[in-house]
Amino acid sequence: MLSKLLKIRGVAIVPLEFRRLRSSLAPRSSAFSSIYEKYLGKNAGKVETGNPRTKWKMFIPAFTVHAVIGSSYGWSHISSTLMREQGVITSLATDWSFDVVTYPMSILIGGIGFSAALLGNWISRVGPRRSMLQGSLTLGCGYMTASYAICTHNIYLLYPSVACIAFGTGSLYTPPIQTMIDWFPERKGFASGIVVSGIGSGVLVFAPLMDKLISFYSRAPTLVSDVSQIIQKGSEFYCQVGSELSQVLYLKSSDLAQLSFQGLVDGYYIIGNGSTGVGAAYGTVGILYTSALILSTFTLKRPAISIAEEHNDATADCNSVDSKMAIKTPQFWQLFGTATLLSTGGMGLMSVAKPMITEIFSCHQPDIVTATFATVYLMAMSSGNLFGRFGWAALSDRIGRRLTFNIFSGTGLLVYTSLPVIITFIINNPGIISNLLTRCS
Repeated sequence: MLSKLLKIRGVAIVPLEFRRLRSSLAPRSSAFSSIYEKYLGKNAGKVETGNPRTKWKMFIPAFTVHAVIGSSYGWSHISSTLMREQGVITSLATDWSFDVVTYPMSILIGGIGFSAALLGNWISRVGPRRSMLQGSLTLGCGYMTASYAICTHNIYLLYPSVACIAFGTGSLYTPPIQTMIDWFPERKGFASGIVVSGIGSGVLVFAPLMDKLISFYSRAPTLVSDVSQIIQKGSEFYCQVGSELSQVLYLKSSDLAQLSFQGLVDGYYIIGNGSTGVGAAYGTVGILYTSALILSTFTLKRPAISIAEEHNDATADCNSVDSKMAIKTPQFWQLFGTATLLSTGGMGLMSVAKPMITEIFSCHQPDIVTATFATVYLMAMSSGNLFGRFGWAALSDRIGRRLTFNIFSGTGLLVYTSLPVIITFIINNPGIISNLLTRCS
């Protein structure tokens, strides 16, 4: 019946009410489109370059975005705590094992690279502003669901949540780099180096921030004040708590130094009592990071396209290769393979940095290798990541990309092959660190 009213003898008839509705919605649709294009369109955020200080100010939001991305490298800072999320002071049978809590780091790093490559064409099509906003919201959702997964001890929800963080990060990674290269087309290595050095600084913020939030949200385990109530059954100790018999564990000062709780004394503590506070802390970090990302998204401005085009026209290289053709060349995959192997080594170390330094060296140097020392060690690796990213990128502007790549590839090979020898030497000579620290002090 409706089709007969709208179509008579093949001629479309639009009722008067429909025409009025369409005409009334047209201005609204036009207004919405103009607002969308202004704030989220492909050309959103473009400004003229009259003020020379504008391009230097853009380093702040670009660096902030990559500092948030770099927090992924700090996963090992909480992985050892996640291994005793149920037991609080020690791992229970229901707690996650070491390999289970290490996989999220692999998902984060692998997912970031995969999603950045997958979303590259989409980012070019929709523009950096929209891709960064969607990435910020996706990352925020991942942090919140990961926080809930930790609190509920749901590993099957934690992995997809971490993948969601990685996917959001993929659309956040390249826009700040490209924006700063557009601002500094004559110093691409310098500009991109400052931006990506934010990744190295991410752990420098993430680790102390998580420590503060964990200390705020955590609840210390209960100390058994009356030792006479403790009952021994085989090699285990129990204490009557109300109507239940709870297992307890005696902790010495060296054991307490490995925990994040402050002000605890030697004694028997109830296993599974209290809270690590990691889940709530991780969710709070997610809220703070998402807010910082959204603010940086709308603060980051791009130069007029003519500036980058003029410089590209003036410095065009006859040997340049289109991106679609580049991936078909063997040189691309050789560079890709080398960079992947080098980065995998460093990321592999950072993924287990804190539990590795604790488990390997704490038994040989218990007075030195504490929880605080392990945190400082992780932050030291992050500092090296920070200065390495900026240093190599800035150096490439002076000596060229090829020579720079060859130098740090060869240096990385020497460092990686020497690490097992150095670690074995320190383990076999435990007093060397104490003597070194004594001389330095």
